[in-house]
Amino acid sequence: MNDLPWITHFNSHTDPRLGVLYDGSNISANDGDVCISFVTYNLLKNIENPYCIDIGADECWWAIFCCEQNPATQVDAFEPGPIPESLQNTLLTKYPNIRLHNKAVSNTPGFLFLSDQGACSNSRTNEGTKVECITLDSFLKKKSKVDLIKIDTEGHELQILENLSKYSEKINAIIFEFSVHWYANELYDAIDKTYCVLSELVKFFPYIYILSRRGPPILEKLDIDVLLPFIRYCYIEQYQCDLLIIKKEL
Repeated sequence: MNDLPWITHFNSHTDPRLGVLYDGSNISANDGDVCISFVTYNLLKNIENPYCIDIGADECWWAIFCCEQNPATQVDAFEPGPIPESLQNTLLTKYPNIRLHNKAVSNTPGFLFLSDQGACSNSRTNEGTKVECITLDSFLKKKSKVDLIKIDTEGHELQILENLSKYSEKINAIIFEFSVHWYANELYDAIDKTYCVLSELVKFFPYIYILSRRGPPILEKLDIDVLLPFIRYCYIEQYQCDLLIIKKEL
């Protein structure tokens, strides 16, 4: 259901990884990023001095997009993988509002093993590169509000979301990658873990939207009463999408 006109009526000629590129026929190489960009643009465009958190920042395309759309945006970005010197220089000279932390984020501090797969690196392994892992507690305690959090950690989303529940009063919205089959090896374990975390979050974020990962940008509202069957479907079909949880209906 594509019932919000801004999902398809916004054009930009910038690189699709740094902005929105959709003219009705051309989709960028990563369709999920396009849909995220539409949503991010509309959530931040009228906010004064937005504060955002980017978890799994990769090359900071999302953090940069936030600052391009609203130059007053402040972003704490977290990326445990190697940080190219060119990216560090770009942030220092062009985007000083982005603070890039070379760390992983989870529900407990310590260390994680990160697979060596570039942008697809993940912690669903017991081997690879050992990286420092922190919680967001020290960041969130200092903030009176968090406008938007983006999480893309290739399967570590539940642990992070679990730790965000206690700060839900401060957070307006969260966009996160949703890949249930990554969360456990068995059907019922994956469903149980996922439903436990999401059912707690929807107490504070009553509106859930599915963001497309393939094809034209689509934003579809998900009714809470079908959350459990939706989780089951995602596991069985290995269906990947992004979810937006938010306090106000779009």
